[in-house]
Amino acid sequence: ISNKMDIFSIIILISKWITLTAVSFCVYLVWIFVVNPWNQQRKYRKYKNVYVPERLNAPSGDLIEMEEKVANGKFRFQYLTDFDPTKYDIRLGHLGPHTHFQLISHRAHEEVNKLIPAVVDRHTAKFGVQFGPLIKDTLGLKRSTKMFKNKRQVFLKILGFNYSSKYISTMINIVKEKIATWQEGQEVNALLEMGNVALRIIVQITFGKDADSKMPELSYTNPDGSKSLMNFYEFFPKLMADLLKAEFYPLNVVFPFLFLNGWLYPNNINKKNMLELRSKMSSFMDTIEDKDSVYKQLVDNHKFKKEDIFDDIIGLVHAAHQTSHHTVCTVLFNIKKHPQWLEKIQKELEDAGLTTGCDIEAKLTRDVIHESANLA
Repeated sequence: ISNKMDIFSIIILISKWITLTAVSFCVYLVWIFVVNPWNQQRKYRKYKNVYVPERLNAPSGDLIEMEEKVANGKFRFQYLTDFDPTKYDIRLGHLGPHTHFQLISHRAHEEVNKLIPAVVDRHTAKFGVQFGPLIKDTLGLKRSTKMFKNKRQVFLKILGFNYSSKYISTMINIVKEKIATWQEGQEVNALLEMGNVALRIIVQITFGKDADSKMPELSYTNPDGSKSLMNFYEFFPKLMADLLKAEFYPLNVVFPFLFLNGWLYPNNINKKNMLELRSKMSSFMDTIEDKDSVYKQLVDNHKFKKEDIFDDIIGLVHAAHQTSHHTVCTVLFNIKKHPQWLEKIQKELEDAGLTTGCDIEAKLTRDVIHESANLA
């Protein structure tokens, strides 16, 4: 009887510790995802030049706003203009448990620029950010070593305004091909269509004009373990969206090593898809022949090894298409909404010689490209 009582007491003690640990963990989650963001909102509401969202949006923060906008047929970052930006310098945002101070006014940008030190190094290399598991060695995460500085100089040269203007004809042709698939009166999902256009543009710039004919099919692992064959233009955006959502899973926020090592759901599924992408893209890169492609220039002209720039290339493809298509759609939406600005833009482009008699094969000057970027 005594032995049975001892075992029973041990079981009770273990159960108490498990319960206490579980309750403590839940309290901690509530603190970092609800209480702390709420305290931050309360703290900054007293500043008239800081816009504080009315909703808390726990646990994912601004990610919830982004998803709602897209689901309602709007642009992902439109939540940044749901208030009068002329009244504020800063918007208080949250992603998961992290507070973000989003600069709204020119004055805020100027003030923050004064605080930026001459030398900025990266402390994100240890854990990475958002897509770290896929692109751990990309320029955006690595420290400022000699290799980093060398790669950065080469990338800036290849993708600089004057040098990259030779890709303008590629951009125009891809846009024309997409427009040719539309019918008059057809309803078009602008975000989806421009996302595809932007991704095709950066793929052809990075891998060559014949990239589409060589790009392999990829096997996507679904949450239930089943697999679906997809082309790169379906697979890549889906994987990026999965990684973004996974970063803000409560367990991944508390235990980042789960996210980085691909442990537990959904990280184990994402890991399989990341390995599939890396494997297929590594083999694909060996077939690239277009000498004007970014990849071929890096390997042939600047003597980088594939393994040294693989993450940079994948990071470039992601960064160049994800931000671009939302920006383009936002520009198109707003100039359509405000036709007086469309007229000003058209006139300025005409004055610069970009609408009539323009040779799209010619290299445009840095000033003209900068002015076009400013207009957008």
